[in-house]
Amino acid sequence: MLKEEEVEAIIEAIYQRYRLDFSNYERSSLRRRLSKAMHTFKLNGAVDLWRKMLYEPHFIHDLIDAIAVNLTEPFRNADLWKFLRRKILPLLFDKQQIHIWHAGCATGEEVYSFMILLKEMNLLQKSHILATDINPKALEIAQQGKYSIKASEQFQQNYFIAGGIHDIRRYCSLSEKHIVFDKIQQEAARLEFRQHNLIQDPVEGQFDIIFCRNVFIYFDPVLKMRVLKTFYEHSSPEGLLIMGYYDSLPQNHEDYFELLYPKHKIYIRKE
Repeated sequence: MLKEEEVEAIIEAIYQRYRLDFSNYERSSLRRRLSKAMHTFKLNGAVDLWRKMLYEPHFIHDLIDAIAVNLTEPFRNADLWKFLRRKILPLLFDKQQIHIWHAGCATGEEVYSFMILLKEMNLLQKSHILATDINPKALEIAQQGKYSIKASEQFQQNYFIAGGIHDIRRYCSLSEKHIVFDKIQQEAARLEFRQHNLIQDPVEGQFDIIFCRNVFIYFDPVLKMRVLKTFYEHSSPEGLLIMGYYDSLPQNHEDYFELLYPKHKIYIRKE
């Protein structure tokens, strides 16, 4: 396990080399994931890691892939998706355009899950969707919408649990080895995948719904507040923020978002 001072030195090296700021990530979690990454890359110590970053410019992508959390699955937490279908999406019927931001979209299963709901509520054709993540490898998978054929069973099963009634093949193509969400990709008014660091990169536009699920659990209070202010600044009036089950907002979040539906961790922008 890395020592605390080694973690601090690695954070500083990453910032100086790549201008990626991990200084406010929750320390114990970052320390564990960096130590695991060292084992994965067969590095004996922090010096080996620094040397690899120095002489292999593209190594940072592999390192981010190792330390970033990309645990996601289609229609995760079925009760949430049922609630979105029945209570939240009907609120959007009168809007001429719907703007959605999936912040920390990982490999994209959540993006396509919500697109399926939008399609079934006749809202996808006027939806502008931005999906961002810091991890370029995860983002490439999300942009392709291409998953192993085993994932099709999980999509179908979780979709039914979440209240779906159709065959998942209505929205994707299946081959011998893969499931590809090519059909539904073409139906949104706009679908953009972008590499983006929530901590420091700017974003444009105002969003009616922002998803940021299972990301805040790795931030300390300072970083949580910084990102929360970004969400506030880019939320439409009465815009919704949907958090993960284990996420928690900083204590003074009430200045920006009010908890609207506690069971589902859905917040509304405070005017």
